[in-house]
Amino acid sequence: MSFHTPSSKTLPYSLPILSGLLLVLCQPPVSLFFLAYVALVPLLADIHGKSLQKSFVSGFLAGTVAFAGLVYWVVVSMNTYGGMSPALSLLVLALLVLYLALYVAVFALSVTWLSSRGLEVYITAPLIWVILEYARGSLLSGFPWSYLAHSQEPFLAFIQVASVTGSYFLSFLIVAVNGVVATSLRTKRIPLLFAVLTAALVTLTLAFGWNRLRLPEQGNLKAAIVQGNMPQDVKWDAAFKAYTINTYRDLTVKQSRGASLIVWPETAIPDYFFNIHPRYTDAIASKVTQWRAPLLLGAARVVLDAEGLAAQDYNTAFLFQPGGRAPQSYDKIHLVPFGEDFSYFRYLPFMKIFGLDLGTLDRGTTATIFHLQAGGATIRFATAICFESTMPYLFRRFTRQGAQFLVVITNDGWYGDSSGAAKHFVQSVFRAIETRRWICRCANSGISAFISPEGRVVARAELNRTGELRERIVPAAAGAAALTPHVRVGPWFPIVCGLASLFALAARRGPA
Repeated sequence: MSFHTPSSKTLPYSLPILSGLLLVLCQPPVSLFFLAYVALVPLLADIHGKSLQKSFVSGFLAGTVAFAGLVYWVVVSMNTYGGMSPALSLLVLALLVLYLALYVAVFALSVTWLSSRGLEVYITAPLIWVILEYARGSLLSGFPWSYLAHSQEPFLAFIQVASVTGSYFLSFLIVAVNGVVATSLRTKRIPLLFAVLTAALVTLTLAFGWNRLRLPEQGNLKAAIVQGNMPQDVKWDAAFKAYTINTYRDLTVKQSRGASLIVWPETAIPDYFFNIHPRYTDAIASKVTQWRAPLLLGAARVVLDAEGLAAQDYNTAFLFQPGGRAPQSYDKIHLVPFGEDFSYFRYLPFMKIFGLDLGTLDRGTTATIFHLQAGGATIRFATAICFESTMPYLFRRFTRQGAQFLVVITNDGWYGDSSGAAKHFVQSVFRAIETRRWICRCANSGISAFISPEGRVVARAELNRTGELRERIVPAAAGAAALTPHVRVGPWFPIVCGLASLFALAARRGPA
């Protein structure tokens, strides 16, 4: 088997299109994770010997096909449930896909240029890919969805190394395999030294992972998750507010006995607390005292100005404790671009023709660490809200500040029946491994789960189901000794890749 640049008898750019399709199929919910190891081979074959301009076009096409299949759910969120017109939601999707495709285009261009300087693709491709994944997860608020590493979520032993390197080293290994395969098919000769080195790194990664995997322990913190499965199209309807609250109350009653913590999802209460409707606050505080169990829930929070008008608007998590104490709260720090934060439209003045009048939520400023009592000890934890679960930097921050376990509350009803919920869920698996902390993930319509520090899904409530989960989890030990290298140091591997790229280029200056 070999790949050649398509001739006039074949479909132009068929190889980049094939790469784009493979990049979709290796990710959830299809999860043919083994395809990741050859997904870039067609693209690498196509750009060999091409000009920089043609390589850029090939990469851009592969990226467009890939991200059109990976983020199409944006239309479902914005049009079906967000109230955007079909035209505007499709325009936002197109802009997002074209922006994300640029990263693959720059990858193809960079590999071609470095090849012209005498650097082999199996050396340059993994380095450049990691640098660009890091850039994609950082620039313009960041969009770290569907990294190559995320395709390996079913392969638990392989992904344990994320506690040391983050997800980037896994992406590096996957692209390195692609580079070896592409070179072998093109030259009919295996680059033996690099192939052996790559195989050794994969073997060591697996050995590390198998050594870290163990059956989850049963702890003394009894946590309960309530998945109310409120339909997104009626969730904010005033006529359904009482029904929503009563549903969560009734589901909680049978889980409250002996619980150390009960978790409801993001915006479980579809209204404002405190200033606007304090009766909700009083009613829930009374129930929490009756249940004798702390309750973490999501709701909107508004701060009024001197004239009684809304001055600040937050997406908030509240922790109610038995006894009527004022709840602790955490305001969402990392907002969803074009979902909760529309300030980006100022860079897109042509959007004014759609007559949009969209409000932007306010950003929280404090990474709150919540406290509760369990087994006679004070336990510290933190919660991320929805999109924040895709941001490793926030979980590092929470963990460095002393969080012994982590909670994700989300409303994935925005994704409908699309693949968005499955792709979002995978992020929590990686956050558990990176921090070596239990994660309690509570979603309005699923997927809710308890995830062990090894990324093992111990209990799970499927999409579009109503139900509850209960698990005894083990809070991590307090102190710096319990921090993983990834939490301590941060994303060090992309920096290594950047320095290695510069070193390789300096060593091979001049044309090949």
